[in-house]
Amino acid sequence: MIILFSASNIGFYDEVLKFFYEQAGNWPDDLVEVTASIHIEYSGPRA
Repeated sequence: MIILFSASNIGFYDEVLKFFYEQAGNWPDDLVEVTASIHIEYSGPRA
């Protein structure tokens, strides 16, 4: 699974869903690939 991060939207995106985001006009231009550990660290439940 490829996870991408958008700084402008402050959110993570799953590359598998790109088609649907593009159809909705919501695929950001500033996406960068992040590791699974980064994704888990910043999207996990807050302590």
